[in-house]
Amino acid sequence: MLLSYTGMALCMLIFASVAEALGQASPIEKNVLIAFLCLWSFIFGCCIGTFVWTCSAEVNSMRLQIYGQACTTTFYQIFAFGAPFYSPYMLSPKYVNMDTRLGLFYAGISATMVVLVFLFVPATARLTLEQIGDYFASGRKAWRTSTGRNKMIARGDEVDHVREDGDKILV
Repeated sequence: MLLSYTGMALCMLIFASVAEALGQASPIEKNVLIAFLCLWSFIFGCCIGTFVWTCSAEVNSMRLQIYGQACTTTFYQIFAFGAPFYSPYMLSPKYVNMDTRLGLFYAGISATMVVLVFLFVPATARLTLEQIGDYFASGRKAWRTSTGRNKMIARGDEVDHVREDGDKILV
């Protein structure tokens, strides 16, 4: 998810930068804009669009799994429904008149999502649903998870963890 949102942010930054630097009359500019819009769309469709369904189903504690998936898909659908309504106002010269600078807006959203994913979505690769439940019970922060640690947990190796209050627990 981190790489996907970073790729989307870079695509929109390049999109807006090229449009501002070369101007709208340049044929090179049009080709570059189309290429980066297609790349952005590809990253979104192949990665972010599918993560909504897979991550929301698996990256929740067992107790909150249904509610987590319901909230995630609801917010996803609300924003997917709203974007076609607010984007024309942002492009319109009568209202906001962002033109190709709209790419900066979407780059900002993607960069914000990079930070939020880093802070709140733990690495759960190679873990079973029960082990994911144990992770949530441990109280560890999402940014302190790693695939290497998950491999050790999946193999059954003992992994010591020290909580913030100083108590040592076995994860």
